[in-house]
Amino acid sequence: MEKEFFAQLDNPLLGKAFKLAMIAEWLATNSID
Repeated sequence: MEKEFFAQLDNPLLGKAFKLAMIAEWLATNSID
């Protein structure tokens, strides 16, 4: 499970999508203020 997770992070496109999702989630939680 973890190996697959890190293997996906090694993929540039999936890594970018993952980072964008994290940023979007962070902005969503912090824009409540």
